Amino acid sequence: MGKKEGLHGSRSKLFFDLLRVLKVFKPKWFLVENVASMSWVDREEITRHLKVAPMELDSQEITASKRRRLYWTNIPHPPRLPRLRDHPSTSLQSCLEGALALEQKCGVILCSNLYKGSTARLELVLDNKTNKLRYIKQTEVEVLMGYPKDYTNVVAHETKGRTEQAEKVLKTPVRAKSVEPKPSSVTPPSSRQLRKNRKSQTFFVPQVWETKPTRQDSLKDIDRWFLLGNTFSVQVIAYLTSPLLRAEVRSHGKRVNIVGSVKEEELSAMEPGDVWALFNEYGRPNWYAVIESRTGDRFSAFPDATGKRNVTKLPLKIEMKYLEMTPAYLKEEVDEWNPQRGSGLLKLRNVMDIQDNWQAFSHRVTSYVKLEDSYFVYPGNDEVWAVYNGETLSRYFVYVSESTISSDRLRRGKPGQEGFHARCLLLQKTAEHEIFLKTSTMVEFTDLQPFCFRVPFYIKHEANLLKVEVSGVKSRQSMRADKDSTAGYERRGKKDLGGPDDDEDGDLIGGDLDFPEDNDADRIGAATGTPGSIEMMSG
Repeated sequence: MGKKEGLHGSRSKLFFDLLRVLKVFKPKWFLVENVASMSWVDREEITRHLKVAPMELDSQEITASKRRRLYWTNIPHPPRLPRLRDHPSTSLQSCLEGALALEQKCGVILCSNLYKGSTARLELVLDNKTNKLRYIKQTEVEVLMGYPKDYTNVVAHETKGRTEQAEKVLKTPVRAKSVEPKPSSVTPPSSRQLRKNRKSQTFFVPQVWETKPTRQDSLKDIDRWFLLGNTFSVQVIAYLTSPLLRAEVRSHGKRVNIVGSVKEEELSAMEPGDVWALFNEYGRPNWYAVIESRTGDRFSAFPDATGKRNVTKLPLKIEMKYLEMTPAYLKEEVDEWNPQRGSGLLKLRNVMDIQDNWQAFSHRVTSYVKLEDSYFVYPGNDEVWAVYNGETLSRYFVYVSESTISSDRLRRGKPGQEGFHARCLLLQKTAEHEIFLKTSTMVEFTDLQPFCFRVPFYIKHEANLLKVEVSGVKSRQSMRADKDSTAGYERRGKKDLGGPDDDEDGDLIGGDLDFPEDNDADRIGAATGTPGSIEMMSG
């Protein structure tokens, strides 16, 4: 849906106005929403500017409508999502007036739902009086999204009259007169009296009209649908802001501090001087490069000779210099060009390299120490990293809760003497694809070698559920390469198994879901000192 021009398109620049508002007013709390189908580059840019990871939430979990969105907020995430998806109060049937729902949930409410022939048409319902199928009403959609019935049934001509009156006043010439202020005998009301006389009004209750608006006075159906398509689900916002009901949460609120420019033309997901992670030949995102310049942009359209809108994009050109792992940290690596480890001391190469697309990049590196001509990359706070166990040839994920490193020891360039210490929570794979649960099992690390690569993630529904993005061909290639790049590992062939090679048909990596065998999980747990069920990814 939409023009799909991205964050820098003509219809999405409102986000940069939001940054300007945050910079000027410095509020304690903010909440930003966008579609979940946005590109990972746009999502990375919003995360970069707001400095918080997004949460993905589908409103059908707590409402009668499907609406998958991403939310960025500095409000603490709710610890647990109410289990209301299959409750009768969150079904489409509970919102209908004299009709029977043919499906449990309603589709996504959009401005284009009323267009005939649109691909966003909603499901039909069966009218009880006529016993015929009909389209869902605006009043039913209002209830569905958490608003009172007839909330959008407002008078349209009142705004027009006020506008004409304002224009008439502006056109009337006004002569300046010097009038001396007269002493007033009336005492102005105190602030206490003003607060006492103030009328409380519920935000979500519409104004009560003396006479019910007629069909000619009220908004048209299409206009009312536009209002509903551009709004939000009240239940979702109530859920996301529910932690603010606690006084201890409100007391820890800090003013938002936006540093630097907030102009749209000066902002991007990638800036010169950034350190970015790229996928190596085996699909592990532990190649690193320093961005020198970025010209061209996928958001910028070529000017058309006729002046009409053109969807052709300028070619992307990224100039960068790779970071090369120092020999001391490559000592035990089988393939020095594709190292197993993703942290350590890296030197800047003087050779300029050029990339012309985003597919080679994984994420922006934020946890590193810059030395003179080198960079030290390490696992930072609130990051998800893949940890590799060479003995069991398996990989699992951890959430870094706290990590420290000694900047004075980094210049020595000696592995194991960096003063590194990290406290991590083990992640447990759930039944859903790529969804991991933060367990209460804490593991401490004093060695950087097991950390293979950092994995991009975002919050899923509640605070302890993470969407870890490790799927796809590159991830499966990476898991095959884990065995090949382990010292002492011998590839088992047809003679050993009496069949085709294991690595080629994917038997050793558990297919697409990458589940280990039970005996492998027990060995993983024994090696790490944790239950085998926690280690979910096998090499």
